[in-house]
Amino acid sequence: MRLVSNIIEQYRKEKKTDEVGSYVGNKTKLIPVPFDVSAPQVGLPYFFAADSSLDGDKVVVSQIELLDVTQVSKVQSGAKFVDGLTYSVFNQGIFVAVNVKQEVICEIPLYNLCTIPNGEKPCLTWLTEHVWGNCYILFTSLTGIGSQGLNFRVSYFDKQIPV
Repeated sequence: MRLVSNIIEQYRKEKKTDEVGSYVGNKTKLIPVPFDVSAPQVGLPYFFAADSSLDGDKVVVSQIELLDVTQVSKVQSGAKFVDGLTYSVFNQGIFVAVNVKQEVICEIPLYNLCTIPNGEKPCLTWLTEHVWGNCYILFTSLTGIGSQGLNFRVSYFDKQIPV
């Protein structure tokens, strides 16, 4: 058993491993996405605000979580959120990641980004080429969706710069 402990300790010193917690990534950002209209429209993209600190040239986005309205109340006070939606309507939308060339690099159903219907398991990603301000939400239906917005928790880590 001591041999295993020594190996793990060496990996920690060399930063080849990290403690496993509820978030994958050493930084987390809470991101509200308000709808800028009285009600969203099918097929109309709702873009994330540009944030160069989340762009793929600087970071790897390792987890994206869409917060249900009940989860928002459990998040730290003082965070700026919009009135969210319940996870029951998340199956009507898609998160789309886009790169600098305006090419779609991945599409993830919103339902998969919420931990509630997924056994409290987060949606792990590995986004490295995206431009955050080019990423958007797209709705395929609007049943039960009003003028609320969406709230995301994005976990990420800085890209290692070779020395």
